[in-house]
Amino acid sequence: MLAFVLSGGGNRGALQVGALQVLLEAGIKPDLVVGTSVGAVNALFLACDPTPRGAYRLAEVWLQVRKEDVYPGTHLTALWNLARRRESLFSNANWYRFVHRHMPVRRFGELQVPGYAVATDLETGRVHVFGDDPDEHIIDGIMASTALPPLHPPWRVGGRRYIDGGAVADLPVRVAMERGADEIVALNLANTLTPGEQLRTLAGIVHQAIGALIVRHVTADLEYAQLRNVRVRTIQLRHQLSLPPWDFSHSAELIALGREIARAALQAEPFESPSWRDRLAAHVARVSAPMLDAVQNVIGRRLVAR
Repeated sequence: MLAFVLSGGGNRGALQVGALQVLLEAGIKPDLVVGTSVGAVNALFLACDPTPRGAYRLAEVWLQVRKEDVYPGTHLTALWNLARRRESLFSNANWYRFVHRHMPVRRFGELQVPGYAVATDLETGRVHVFGDDPDEHIIDGIMASTALPPLHPPWRVGGRRYIDGGAVADLPVRVAMERGADEIVALNLANTLTPGEQLRTLAGIVHQAIGALIVRHVTADLEYAQLRNVRVRTIQLRHQLSLPPWDFSHSAELIALGREIARAALQAEPFESPSWRDRLAAHVARVSAPMLDAVQNVIGRRLVAR
């Protein structure tokens, strides 16, 4: 079962759109899609129509996004909300209206292929996956997965509060595997870390700290996949533009760049489905993984007891 796994990355998510176009044009179609933050937005829109046509429609949506749709107001707005001790610097009302206006279906069960949005439970700090219940609202999944503090407030669903899934699973490979994926194409937007001697500003240091946490999570998920013999093809989607998070004026340029990167990746390593032996080995590894984890937990408890 092939999964597309899409990382978070804010306005750089337009890169994923171009990459998706190339993958689908090459006949590489997912059996399921999983995304975090902006990756959840792209994944769930694509799951409505997982074809080249659907990917181009997603590009049209991206070309309509403006700053006011995501971060309404000005720096004074943010300062005023901070002074009033609000939950966030910006309202998410405009973003909700934008997603509601463009999303063609309402519930996860209406998607053409299974789609999942990864969020973080604010109270427990654990991964929460929207989409396991077909009756869940897609917009709840998107709003929860993209609720990045302190910019946006937590999103409330069923009496609980959720924030951006990047806090716990920025590239949710494990989530895809737990839902049956034995082969993964991962579209990763994470930039490389800046050398420490080049960090001179508070914003740069904060960005580096968050980046280090993301790298750790991504590495752990990729190692988990390797241990269970699940092949992950990672396409690193990076660019040299210096974009503030509220700048959506370069979406067309980023989509085109995403196409170039994906096309080069496929040329360098043509896509081939795994053999039946590889699939069998992956299935055995996946089925036995819970048993191995249970054994390790028992051994760990006994060592602690000693």
